[in-house]
Amino acid sequence: MNGFGWLTPHHRPSGFLFTGWSRTGLAALNAGQVSMARLSGLLEPEANRSGPAPCQQDMNLPMRIPEAQPDLYCHGNTTSNSLSQLMWAIMLVSLAPLVCVQAQETLPPDIYAVTPPLTPEQQTIIETYATFWSDQLCTGSDVEVSQARGKLKDPLSLPGTSEEFLKKYSIAMLNAVAACIKDQRVIVRLNVMYVATYIKRGASPIQLIESGLADKSPGVRYWSAKAMATLAGRKDQNVANQKQILQTLTKSLGAENDAIVFSELLKALNALALPSAKDALLGILTGRVVVYETDPDALFEPIRGPLQKVYIDLVTRKLEGESVDQQLRDLARVAHLFMSLAGQQLETILELPTERQFDKAEMIKQGDTILRGLVDTLTPGTRKPEQIRNALRIKDWIFVLGQVERWQTLLLRSPFSFQEEELQVPRADNDKQTSALEAISYRVVDQD
Repeated sequence: MNGFGWLTPHHRPSGFLFTGWSRTGLAALNAGQVSMARLSGLLEPEANRSGPAPCQQDMNLPMRIPEAQPDLYCHGNTTSNSLSQLMWAIMLVSLAPLVCVQAQETLPPDIYAVTPPLTPEQQTIIETYATFWSDQLCTGSDVEVSQARGKLKDPLSLPGTSEEFLKKYSIAMLNAVAACIKDQRVIVRLNVMYVATYIKRGASPIQLIESGLADKSPGVRYWSAKAMATLAGRKDQNVANQKQILQTLTKSLGAENDAIVFSELLKALNALALPSAKDALLGILTGRVVVYETDPDALFEPIRGPLQKVYIDLVTRKLEGESVDQQLRDLARVAHLFMSLAGQQLETILELPTERQFDKAEMIKQGDTILRGLVDTLTPGTRKPEQIRNALRIKDWIFVLGQVERWQTLLLRSPFSFQEEELQVPRADNDKQTSALEAISYRVVDQD
């Protein structure tokens, strides 16, 4: 069975095509000596791969772990040293050897078409199979973990299986693998969450997913977010379950500092049918201001898309007559905070690569655009600060920072009427400012 690790198209390590573990690399993984490379173990089924081809290397060479340059990754035709967005793939062992399959390791063909009620024998067959392969997933060698992953997920991805089988097997598999999420090995925890993405109706892996989202490995959190998206999109989730999912996503999105994981969590949020899920996105973005303040190297790119989405949604609802003035006010504050923070960081790190300068300049430009739209929506005809696009293009940072300050002056007046301290970039050690942000973050969660 081939178990190729696979990065998303925009985050592949530069110059490496992952084709298998070298003995040295595998030993380093097991010994925990490759943490500096932020190993994440993103495993993507071959059928789901998309995007440009990975960076090329001789496929006959064993995989290497370039610990001297852990911050290189492939991004189209460019190379970046953004360690904060780097996510390494943990190779889950390719070409697992064939093993002699015994009776307890297989499911009889007729079990896939079972109808309710199951006989005690049928229930035992399903539970025995799930327990056997879950035990191997939790305690086996790396090769055996890779094999067990496939054996556990395959019954849930076969065509023609009955709803009753999918339900009973999902429950049995969830009960069997849940304890493995506490295993010390990343390869085990990662594969637990990978198989959790296949769980069908009848089983609720919310507690397992919550554990995975709190994991120290970005790879485990990535597959936990994937599993949460599957759960959020299921039609059998009642309002109470969806509220629990929303609460978990709000907490995780507010704390997540990895761009890829953050993006997957947003997909999970978008899969929710709960009306307040859209409003929760504004609170989530608000909560991330402190995250960016504590990590000047973090790119704003993952923020800009969701921020634009909130802006369009709220302005549309306003034009349709809905009362969203408070949310628009919150959005103005968040847009200004991100713009101001990007300006402060730009002023102090001009020696950094052009990519970083461009990212922060784009955040300033978007903040300026959103604030202009909000002013025109709430108080048409109000005089606004001068456009900053040309100044950003010619890198006139003094003018740009001056315009950011002029926006703050405008936001102190009606209809926004902020207090000056509300427009100061919050510090992680300032409990008062952080509490104010959290109040916005959780304001919408209990509306349904």
